[in-house]
Amino acid sequence: MKYELQTIPVWKAFEAEPECALCLLEQESEQRNVTFFLGNSIMTPEIRVKLNERGFCRRHFHLLLAGEGKLGYSLALGTHLETIEKRLAKMERRIARAGRSAGKAVGSVAEELRRHESDCLMCERIRFNVLNFAYTVAKLYLDEPEFADALRASNGFCLPHLAGVLEMGAEVIPAKRQSEWNALIFEIESRTIGQLRTHLEEFTWQFDYQTDKKTPPHARDAVQRAVERLAGYGPR
Repeated sequence: MKYELQTIPVWKAFEAEPECALCLLEQESEQRNVTFFLGNSIMTPEIRVKLNERGFCRRHFHLLLAGEGKLGYSLALGTHLETIEKRLAKMERRIARAGRSAGKAVGSVAEELRRHESDCLMCERIRFNVLNFAYTVAKLYLDEPEFADALRASNGFCLPHLAGVLEMGAEVIPAKRQSEWNALIFEIESRTIGQLRTHLEEFTWQFDYQTDKKTPPHARDAVQRAVERLAGYGPR
């Protein structure tokens, strides 16, 4: 797969010091894609064909519903429903033809419906953007010492994005620097997760009547940051 360097947004994301820079970039990518699919782009033949066949996941159907501009979205939904109607008719015929094996046919149809729900056009575009950002992180680490320092001082990555960062490092970082890269990534994760555990403990002080300790300001959002660290950006 061919990746593209996107240095400016990656630098800006790390300068913002979020819990996970890739989560921030993923959120921005999602917002851009919502704007894209609610604009004129949704009416282009290439996009319409893909939307008719695939549609979106539950999260992105509802994000688009909450956005501005419904004309193109309504037209796309209409043709997508037409595709779904034809697909359901074929499923019904498969089950009817199965006779006494209808239970097995129903199981196959149910699995197909579940796969369709997860085959989201917007998710695919966002995943590709995040891969580009992970590629940029690895390349900047190799090429710009200042970025290596910024990475070292950062909060690291959430667990879902950590997997992709490690895989991208294995693909991009030269073999002679692999151990250095992997050691740095795990050092960052160990340090920041340890700090987060401490902040969670400090967060609980405000509920403990047996202590006069006050929850410090830096620990007030510890629960939110812990969830972001474990689960990544937003509900999925």
